[in-house]
Amino acid sequence: MIEAYHRAVAALERLPSGSVNPYGGGLAPGSPAWLTTLDLYRTSITYFLAQKELDSIANDIEGDVNPNLEQDGLPALNKLELKGSTRTDEVTRILERLETAAPGAVPDCVLATNMISHGVDVDRLNAMLFYGMPRQTAEYIQASSRVGRSHVGIVFTLLHPIRERDRSHFSYFSKYHEYLGRLVEPVAINRWARFSINRTLPGLFMAILLQRLASATPAGTSPERYYMLDFLRQRIADGSIRAADFVPFLEEAYLVSNAASVGELTFQGEIRLRVQQFLDQIVASGSSTFVSDALIPKPMRSLRDVDEPIGITLDDDGSAWASRQRQP
Repeated sequence: MIEAYHRAVAALERLPSGSVNPYGGGLAPGSPAWLTTLDLYRTSITYFLAQKELDSIANDIEGDVNPNLEQDGLPALNKLELKGSTRTDEVTRILERLETAAPGAVPDCVLATNMISHGVDVDRLNAMLFYGMPRQTAEYIQASSRVGRSHVGIVFTLLHPIRERDRSHFSYFSKYHEYLGRLVEPVAINRWARFSINRTLPGLFMAILLQRLASATPAGTSPERYYMLDFLRQRIADGSIRAADFVPFLEEAYLVSNAASVGELTFQGEIRLRVQQFLDQIVASGSSTFVSDALIPKPMRSLRDVDEPIGITLDDDGSAWASRQRQP
């Protein structure tokens, strides 16, 4: 499949200028737009469930695929590997190559394990092959989203005829993808984990402030002023904003309005305690401009904010790499 895919792309690249588009599209073969579009598909990425399978296919590319291509006058594939044993500097080099490869360069064939499921965001990755079905639906969704991020992507799922699980996916392929989102495996989570309310409550506090209280502001007062710390400090001081404006809505949001169980009572107590703490933090803060900056912890901006970030200091090599990324 890897060989067939790259042969197909090469054949489209070699269509003479002025020939008929074999797919009936608006791009003319051989034109700059035609070649630019094909360049988005000159790189293939193959996902492997195990490193030993990756190593086996890597040997096949060197010993079989590339000789076949060269024998027919086609360029050999530049084989790149992204796996657990790949050094960090090598990963960086590979990703830089994939992002900046010039049109007409040697086509790349990336062989990867599940390490590419997160953080690999390269616009030139638009063709993927799965060597077997990932064990979890969430992993399948996450890995396949590495392609087609800015352009139309294509994914080939190669199912092993001996593996019972792969045979089942083959039999119910269309139906599986129809209900793909519903088949994501549930994660182990404690419904009443106190840490969860600590991280999510600041965002909901700000939502009530900006969506409900600001929209009910008296005539002549701009709702946007509710973003500002000085303005809100005055509203708290004159009693216009109180904990009672937040608590009932938050208890309803967390489904603890009629608390009975230990978990519900714990959340209810946390809501009432935290809301008052937020109001006190707003009144006491003197160095911030915006209300959200005064809250401890601050509202989450993404799922990466579930914990405190770790500061990283770049060495000379890292600083040089960062400088290259900032260049247009």
